[in-house]
Amino acid sequence: MVRAQVRKVHRMQFMKELTEFWDKAGSPLCKIPVIGGTELNLHLLHTTVAKLGGYGRVCAERRWMEVADRTRHPRPHRRRDSSAHHPQPRPTPAARPHPQAGLAR
Repeated sequence: MVRAQVRKVHRMQFMKELTEFWDKAGSPLCKIPVIGGTELNLHLLHTTVAKLGGYGRVCAERRWMEVADRTRHPRPHRRRDSSAHHPQPRPTPAARPHPQAGLAR
């Protein structure tokens, strides 16, 4: 129980510092981001990324799925159909001359 209270105090201190940082930067933190209908625990995200070596390392080693697992957020859905990520170009209508193309002024 004591550890839970300590974590809560750390989380509250982190959120206070984060809010102050964004306020000073001129972009106040108005809402906590929501992913999949669940508020993102920014403190847990911060500590998880730090434990894995920081943002640069997590990006370089492509460990964001591990971060999602550790922060208890659902993994993004992957589509089996790869064409969903690369939509085909829409068919263009048959080339027709503009209705006023041949009119003289």
